[in-house]
Amino acid sequence: MQQIFHIVLLILLTGVAGMDAHAQRTTFIDFKEDPAITVAPGRVKIIVYSNSDKMTMQHSSGEEEGVKTAAEDGTFCYTIDYAFPEDYEDEFIKTTLILRLPAGQEEAKLTLWEGKAYVGTFNENFLTIERNGDRVYPESKAAKVTFLSEVQKLTIECNGAVCFSNGEAVTMNGTNMTASINRDGVLTEYSIAFSLDEAMPTTTFVKHPVFNIKVDNRTAIPIDLGGDLEYKKSYSYTVVSNVKVIEKELSFDEVVAKAVAKENESDFFAAANAWEDARSHVNCPIDRRGELEERLGKMSSARRFLFYAEKFERQGARIEREEGFTADSVFVYLRGAIRAYQKVLEYAPGASIYAERITTLDTKLDNHPLNMKEDTVLVQYQVITGKHPGGGGIPIYASATEKKPKTNKKDEPLGLTRDDGSFRLVFETAPPAYLYFFGDKESYAISSTTTEIVFE
Repeated sequence: MQQIFHIVLLILLTGVAGMDAHAQRTTFIDFKEDPAITVAPGRVKIIVYSNSDKMTMQHSSGEEEGVKTAAEDGTFCYTIDYAFPEDYEDEFIKTTLILRLPAGQEEAKLTLWEGKAYVGTFNENFLTIERNGDRVYPESKAAKVTFLSEVQKLTIECNGAVCFSNGEAVTMNGTNMTASINRDGVLTEYSIAFSLDEAMPTTTFVKHPVFNIKVDNRTAIPIDLGGDLEYKKSYSYTVVSNVKVIEKELSFDEVVAKAVAKENESDFFAAANAWEDARSHVNCPIDRRGELEERLGKMSSARRFLFYAEKFERQGARIEREEGFTADSVFVYLRGAIRAYQKVLEYAPGASIYAERITTLDTKLDNHPLNMKEDTVLVQYQVITGKHPGGGGIPIYASATEKKPKTNKKDEPLGLTRDDGSFRLVFETAPPAYLYFFGDKESYAISSTTTEIVFE
């Protein structure tokens, strides 16, 4: 068990292992001939539809580039109108088309026939979807698919049925699917439970789900599970937004104020974005960039450890449901959550809500069989500081008299003054009655309440 605990702590301190690569930042739909488009003899048209105004397109058979036109629905059309060379004898030409977006590029090898039009689509995904590890689902003849996201208003369809609309679960009558939402901090858990008992009468029975996920009115991202659902299996994905709205109209001071407000709300994701905006603002003073970099780093770290804490807490709750509170792994995961929440508070001391979570979890674990907490002994140290006018390197001795004590080479000093004459002495037990600074004519009286020596 201790080995498991060490593994959890290692994950906590070094980061979560990488998720399976299922992420896709662009979507390409291959070219098809469109007979409805009229093309003049001796020419060919290549048309690409995109949701981005930053796409570029070139081909290997000429110097032409895509000419962009905007559509009323906010999308864009890029067209290359290519003329066959006058002395070209064939009715077709082979070319390689290169499409580029800020998020990636695509190459398409095409055979273009004279007088034809070819249409394709190349979109920038506004969401990135990553496959997490699969787990056991504790229900017989059932399975579950979960999408975890900081995006609060996702729309998710499964095999044509709307499961979530603009961040709200939809009741799906006549299907073997049940949608539910759980919001925990900035994270939203979109879950779809599938009953796989084929004896149950339903109009629509989904066994091989294909999801379409989108935000707002943007292009949906298709996700195919890759096969049929399996009994007692829980599938998990993470959905990340690639859209970052920068409020360029805000002044530098307004962006900083926004960052502070989000930090005070413990919205670490929004705070990190706002500090990044402040740091990159055109009017950001050079001498403040270091400070803003530090604030950005703290919010990013707080967000990272909050992700770990919430993940560990969910895992502990799941095992508690499946195996009971006394299971070893419940203690391991909840103790890991406590440590992660403590790290959150290191980077965001004002996030009192997470201090409360620590107290709640600590109280809960008081009754766990693996709780081996020992009584803590509080030691009160006395600290005495000051600044000697004689400068640095002066030995400081314990003295029993207010006068100048007799010292010899065998006496061990309590410490030395720093270069500027300052000093700081810490006493775990009662301090001596007097302190003597070598070279002075007298000692200085010390009591149990002395915190500073003032030299006249």
